[in-house]
Amino acid sequence: MVGRVSLAPRRFRVHFTKSFQGNNLTDSGQLPPFLRGVIDEHPQVWEAYQALGQSVGEAGPLDERDQRLVKLALAIGAKSEGAVHSHTRRALAEDIPPHALYQVALLAITTIGWSSAMAGLSWMRDVVEKRSN
Repeated sequence: MVGRVSLAPRRFRVHFTKSFQGNNLTDSGQLPPFLRGVIDEHPQVWEAYQALGQSVGEAGPLDERDQRLVKLALAIGAKSEGAVHSHTRRALAEDIPPHALYQVALLAITTIGWSSAMAGLSWMRDVVEKRSN
């Protein structure tokens, strides 16, 4: 089917090439083609997803900085390279310094283990080093 996106289960990675500011990714215009296709085909799902993100962000006392660090920690724990890259880029765009991000990975050592934490740290450094070049 031309112009349609199959939602059949398969392994894939979505890599974001630029940082996103704010929580509304559609404003950035930098979505990968696959994701853009899903959003175009199912806008109501994307809108619900965006609304959920906003609602959970407002559901408690954590400020945006703390929310970003928690999301980064969850991405490391989930061993999701793409999500670690994305949250690292967003954190840097929100002026969270690299050493604060690195501490998140170090804190993960005693919870998820050395190798998983080091993988997260290496994914963060990929983004930080690319940004500083």
